[in-house]
Amino acid sequence: MSVEVRAKTRSKPNTVHYAAETGDIKLLEHFVREGMAIGNPESVTLQSREDVLGMMPLHVACENGELEVVEFLVKKRVDVDAGDNFKVTALHLASIENHADIVEVLLKARADPKPADVEGDLPIHWAATKGHSLVIELLARKGSPIDPPNKKGWTPLHRAAYNGRKEATLALIKLGAKISGTTSDGNTPLHLACFMNQLGTIEKLCQAGASQRLLNKSGQRPIDLCITDAARDILKSLQGFEGDEPAEGPAAQGAHAAAK
Repeated sequence: MSVEVRAKTRSKPNTVHYAAETGDIKLLEHFVREGMAIGNPESVTLQSREDVLGMMPLHVACENGELEVVEFLVKKRVDVDAGDNFKVTALHLASIENHADIVEVLLKARADPKPADVEGDLPIHWAATKGHSLVIELLARKGSPIDPPNKKGWTPLHRAAYNGRKEATLALIKLGAKISGTTSDGNTPLHLACFMNQLGTIEKLCQAGASQRLLNKSGQRPIDLCITDAARDILKSLQGFEGDEPAEGPAAQGAHAAAK
């Protein structure tokens, strides 16, 4: 399930997942005692999966920002790297919800900073999608790659640019992200920002040196994907506008070869 479409979950009342969602540690302990009374060790109760997404209590607590519950579960040595049915980990969920304090707790508990979900997205992709710069920096500091491509070749910078996250875009660039890296369709972050009419991000990318000449696999430059005059005007007004220069990239090379 893509980070772009995943909705926040709501747990059924009177379940261990509901206790985690609402921050009720006493209720969590009650379920542990109840489970042990019928022979289930606490690890079974605290790592049980709900029947929709396969989330564990730790996933739910991280998604809802319940720091004390997360700390409680970590002390109980639950699997901090466990994924749900879509390979989404607690770190993915804490990252997209901007719970930086929980991200720190998970990383301190040695959670893997670079697990991939079924789409190939890492927690840093999820943080970039919503523009959470501090979380991006925390993940990078603990070993997350800056430019991991997902299954469609999207890096965190592509996610940030597509969604108009200016500060996250700048944070990723400062961390060394490839400013003109391409997706499997040949789109750069600038292509995506232009397509989504993310005016502020278009400006930031160009100021940071993004090329306006690269063609995607459909033979389009970033300016060709602009949907408003305002976006085109930003490109044209910036110092070093490249719109009339020869295009670059695989599509351009093919066009040049055909013309010879």
